[in-house]
Amino acid sequence: MNIHAAVLHVCVDRGRTASKLPEERAVAEGSRAFADERGLRLVETIADPFGEPDHRHRRGWRPRS
Repeated sequence: MNIHAAVLHVCVDRGRTASKLPEERAVAEGSRAFADERGLRLVETIADPFGEPDHRHRRGWRPRS
Protein backbone atom coordinates (compact mmCIF):
# COMPACT_ATOMS: atom_id res chain seq x y z
CA MET A 1 0.00 0.00 0.00
CA ASN A 2 1.39 3.40 -0.97
CA ILE A 3 0.52 6.22 1.39
CA HIS A 4 1.04 9.82 0.37
CA ALA A 5 0.48 12.84 2.57
CA ALA A 6 0.15 16.48 1.60
CA VAL A 7 -0.33 19.67 3.57
CA LEU A 8 -2.10 22.74 2.25
CA HIS A 9 -1.24 25.81 4.30
CA VAL A 10 -3.83 28.51 3.72
CA CYS A 11 -3.14 31.98 5.03
CA VAL A 12 -6.10 34.29 4.55
CA ASP A 13 -6.45 37.77 5.95
CA ARG A 14 -10.12 38.24 6.71
CA GLY A 15 -9.64 41.93 7.27
CA ARG A 16 -12.20 43.67 9.42
CA THR A 17 -15.06 41.32 8.68
CA ALA A 18 -15.77 38.18 10.61
CA SER A 19 -16.58 36.33 7.38
CA LYS A 20 -15.00 32.92 7.00
CA LEU A 21 -15.81 32.88 3.28
CA PRO A 22 -12.27 33.77 2.04
CA GLU A 23 -10.78 31.02 4.20
CA GLU A 24 -13.42 28.50 3.17
CA ARG A 25 -12.92 29.28 -0.53
CA ALA A 26 -9.13 29.08 -0.30
CA VAL A 27 -9.29 25.70 1.41
CA ALA A 28 -11.96 24.31 -0.90
CA GLU A 29 -10.44 25.53 -4.16
CA GLY A 30 -6.80 24.98 -3.25
CA SER A 31 -7.10 21.57 -1.66
CA ARG A 32 -9.60 20.17 -4.14
CA ALA A 33 -7.57 21.27 -7.15
CA PHE A 34 -4.33 19.97 -5.63
CA ALA A 35 -5.86 16.63 -4.71
CA ASP A 36 -7.72 16.16 -7.99
CA GLU A 37 -4.65 16.90 -10.11
CA ARG A 38 -2.67 14.26 -8.23
CA GLY A 39 -5.31 11.59 -7.72
CA LEU A 40 -5.35 12.16 -3.96
CA ARG A 41 -8.24 12.02 -1.50
CA LEU A 42 -8.73 14.59 1.26
CA VAL A 43 -9.12 12.94 4.64
CA GLU A 44 -8.84 15.79 7.12
CA THR A 45 -8.75 19.58 7.39
CA ILE A 46 -6.81 21.10 10.25
CA ALA A 47 -7.45 24.68 11.35
CA ASP A 48 -4.63 26.89 12.57
CA PRO A 49 -5.45 27.79 16.19
CA PHE A 50 -2.69 30.37 16.59
CA GLY A 51 -4.41 33.42 15.13
CA GLU A 52 -1.12 34.85 13.86
CA PRO A 53 -0.88 34.26 10.10
CA ASP A 54 2.90 34.69 9.98
CA HIS A 55 4.38 31.71 11.82
CA ARG A 56 7.64 33.61 12.40
CA HIS A 57 5.78 35.97 14.76
CA ARG A 58 4.21 33.22 16.85
CA ARG A 59 5.44 32.72 20.38
CA GLY A 60 7.91 29.86 20.55
CA TRP A 61 8.64 29.71 16.83
CA ARG A 62 12.20 28.81 15.91
CA PRO A 63 13.63 28.60 12.41
CA ARG A 64 15.02 25.29 11.24
CA SER A 65 18.75 24.96 11.67
